[in-house]
Amino acid sequence: MRSEETAKVNNARRLPKAVFAVMLAFALLAASMAVVAWFYYGRRTAAISEISNPTAIFINAGNQEDIRYLDLGGIDAETGTFKDFVFCVRGNNVQAYRLQLAYTTNNQFEFEIYAATESASAPSGTPAGVVVYDTHGETPSTLWYYAPAGASPIAGPLKNGQTVGDEVLALTNDYYYSETYTPEGANSPYSNHHKHAVPIYWQATDAVRPTADEHFDFCDYYILRVKWTENTKNDKETDIVYISAKNTY
Repeated sequence: MRSEETAKVNNARRLPKAVFAVMLAFALLAASMAVVAWFYYGRRTAAISEISNPTAIFINAGNQEDIRYLDLGGIDAETGTFKDFVFCVRGNNVQAYRLQLAYTTNNQFEFEIYAATESASAPSGTPAGVVVYDTHGETPSTLWYYAPAGASPIAGPLKNGQTVGDEVLALTNDYYYSETYTPEGANSPYSNHHKHAVPIYWQATDAVRPTADEHFDFCDYYILRVKWTENTKNDKETDIVYISAKNTY
C-alpha cells in the first residue's frame, strides 16, 4: 500500500515536469516556426523587391568634360542669327529623364535644343549646325564633332509669360504667371513686380530613355542653339540660362 502511495506521489511530482517539458517543446516549436516563416517571408521579399542602385545624373560639356567648359560667351548679336554649343547628359541607373530650360524675361535670346551625334572626324561636307569641340587638358588637344541628329529641335512648350511693355502675355495655355504673382492687396509686393524678372520655363514634351548598357553609364549629346534677331541688342554683361535634366522615375 505504501509503495502505491509512493508511486502516486512520484507521478504527481513528475506531472508538472512533464507538462513543463511539453510546454517548452511547444514553445520551441512555435519559435522555430516563426523563424522559418521569417526566412520564408524574407526570401519572398527579396524575390519581389530588388534593391535599387543609387541614381546619378549630370550635365557636362562636350566629350564628357567638366561643366565649366560649357562656355556660352563670345556671342556677337551683330553677326549671324544663332550660335551652337554642345553639352551632354550622362548618368547611371536612370530609367528616363526630361530636359528643361529656365531663364528670365530680361534675356533677349531664344533657345532650342537638338539631339546630337558625336564623331572623332569631321562629317562629310561639314553640314550646317556642326559644333567643333576642342578638348581641354590635352597636348595636343583633340577635336570632336557634334552634328544635329535631326532637322527639328526637341519639342516642348514655353511656360509662363512674356513681357511686352508693362504687360505680361501668355506664351501657351500652360500659363503660371497669375499663380506666381497673385495680388494680395493694393500694397502687396506681389502686385508690383519687375517686368524683366519674370521666370520663363521650358520642358521637353517627351522624356528620354537611355539605352546604352541598360541605362547604366550612358551619355547623350545635345546641341544648345542660342538664337537672336537682327534687332537684338546684347549690351548687358550677362544673360543666364539654366539647363537641367530631371529624372522622371
